[in-house]
Amino acid sequence: MTKKLVPLMALLVGVALSGVASAHAHLHSSVPANHSTVAEAPKQIALEFNEPVQLTAVTVQKGDGPATKLGPLADAASKTFSLALPTLEAGSYIVKWRAVSDDGHVMADKVLFTVGAAK
Repeated sequence: MTKKLVPLMALLVGVALSGVASAHAHLHSSVPANHSTVAEAPKQIALEFNEPVQLTAVTVQKGDGPATKLGPLADAASKTFSLALPTLEAGSYIVKWRAVSDDGHVMADKVLFTVGAAK
């Protein structure tokens, strides 16, 4: 009987830990979408998270060029954000963002997209 309890306990601990690991906020979607190619340069980027977060930094960068800060950033936590982009030429872009969730967890990631034909 003890031999049967060990695998069951391991399974229950694994399930419990997987729930904790996935409890943090994460980017649910963006417009433009990550790894997408758009025909025309977007005038804004939209970020949607699975739960409210406070954005602390957002930048846009073409290739390995200099990063441009986007903003102003909202003072309150939200699940959705829309930020104006500067005029973008054809090419590949990286939008990097950093946010803090309600539980204090800091997360950072990026959205990659291409304007015009992929090169």
